[in-house]
Amino acid sequence: MAGGIRTVAVAPVARRLPDAVAVTAASGQSTFPAHARRVLSARWGTSLARRTAVLPGAGAQLFELVSGNGRIVGDVVWLAERGHSVEAKWAAIAEAVLIVGHVSNADRRFLVFGQDGDVVSRWVARYRLLLDGVEMWFLDGDRLERLA
Repeated sequence: MAGGIRTVAVAPVARRLPDAVAVTAASGQSTFPAHARRVLSARWGTSLARRTAVLPGAGAQLFELVSGNGRIVGDVVWLAERGHSVEAKWAAIAEAVLIVGHVSNADRRFLVFGQDGDVVSRWVARYRLLLDGVEMWFLDGDRLERLA
């Protein structure tokens, strides 16, 4: 357009989840946290549910994957919501490790990722020593892979 400026409204872009975790009410497909809950419950022989777990200082936090007795505590980390930069995704991983790593009275503490496996693998390779007993898992469909 010569000789002028035209304001263009940016159309909102709907975030699309991978087909395996897409949420559609009509088809009854589940969300990724619900899928992770089913897969890990079956693998570990316990019922994992969305529950609160105790943090130091008498605080509590809601986690996606907690056993009935609170001895297994995990959370789902969805990195797409953290932007496009690797640094932002690494910061999100570090935050999740810090929080789940401080859950009181848990024998097993873990995180589950469902996308950006290469970003998570690079983070684990670099910062493995900071995990302090926190397990890192990658779930792709029904295939569950332990990263650390």
